[in-house]
Amino acid sequence: QGVIAQPGVQERPGLICGNIDRLCHTAAGSSWLRIRNVGGRWTEWRAYEAFSSWNATPGLGVLVQYHAESSASFIAGDCRFKDLQRCYASWHRFMFLRGDWNAWGKSGYGRMQQVDHFTWAANVTAKTFMRAKFAPEPGWAKSYGIHPDRELIYGLPTYDPRSKIFEPEPYMSGAEASRKWMVARGQWSEHQSIASGADFASDIWVSHLCNAVPPLCPPSKKEVGWQCHGYRQGQDLAWCSSVGSVDCNEYMANDGSKEMAGCGSCDCCKRQTAELPQGPAKVCCVLFNDLL
Repeated sequence: QGVIAQPGVQERPGLICGNIDRLCHTAAGSSWLRIRNVGGRWTEWRAYEAFSSWNATPGLGVLVQYHAESSASFIAGDCRFKDLQRCYASWHRFMFLRGDWNAWGKSGYGRMQQVDHFTWAANVTAKTFMRAKFAPEPGWAKSYGIHPDRELIYGLPTYDPRSKIFEPEPYMSGAEASRKWMVARGQWSEHQSIASGADFASDIWVSHLCNAVPPLCPPSKKEVGWQCHGYRQGQDLAWCSSVGSVDCNEYMANDGSKEMAGCGSCDCCKRQTAELPQGPAKVCCVLFNDLL
């Protein structure tokens, strides 16, 4: 029933014990541990012990990280008020949701409220798709978005001349590919996705649909012109000249114009199309787990 036996249970009633002046650990099997108050710095790693002297701040959570089985992925948290009643544990002390609707925090701080352990919430009124990010502090020193899409292409070797015109269907990686995979296997609902704190994380989408599904053809932040299109099975110049727009791309035969210079010597060019569907305004509750 301890932290190591149940690694998916991060909130641990009784971790803060005594008169909120010590910690009672239930992580049998651990070799090492370290401690911090939410918003503070970690202590140095120390040998595992059943009890630790620790003056917790009332209303502020305490986190303990345990090292066991060659892994330091075991986290436990607890929070107590002065009267010893429990409060919510969290990884961050604050959380903000900033996006198009509040001018990215300029017309409203977008501060979220804690509604459960490690869980923050904010209501957003939307009638179309809007970009946003989570941030644990007023500035942008740290933020959470989604891992951007990336094509994983396993094509012909470059020494094969056909590699220049052969374009296989790519495998996709990134947050959206992971979300689709989990939904297709019944592990997540359409309301769930995964965030990334990487420096290169892109914006999340919040919409009137009140789910985690992004727009089918989102606009790019950078203008993308005509590019070379490598033919796939069943495609040729006649197809390129007549197909029009398919799957968020417009196709056209290369006319050699300056506008199509980015297409190079390819005879078929493509460029992205974008659309942000709209609908009746709805108030959506956006939840964010700052630990998982």
